[in-house]
Amino acid sequence: MKINPEIKNPYFEVKESNCLNDRDYLYSALILEEKLADDYSKFLNEASHEYLYEDYFIMFEDTKDAYREIKNQLFQKGWISHEVALENEVQKLSLILTKILENLNLEE
Repeated sequence: MKINPEIKNPYFEVKESNCLNDRDYLYSALILEEKLADDYSKFLNEASHEYLYEDYFIMFEDTKDAYREIKNQLFQKGWISHEVALENEVQKLSLILTKILENLNLEE
């Protein structure tokens, strides 16, 4: 099994102790923002009142932005990395999705 290369920054050392450190706080905030975004998304799918939908959509966008900012901070500190997609994997997925799209268009 071939492991894809990673894109990562140098690891920023944090002091390990019984207390929470900056990395722990950022990971906790990341998980919180992810769960909030999931819940907002579910609510938006069910919202029937237009003004309520618009208000919650703004909160949803803010939550997604916060998630991205936190994830970028984790990446900049070297606490997370990103896997590079191999070109043949991207091409294979593109073919699969193109066929699905063609099938959807045929069904209309």
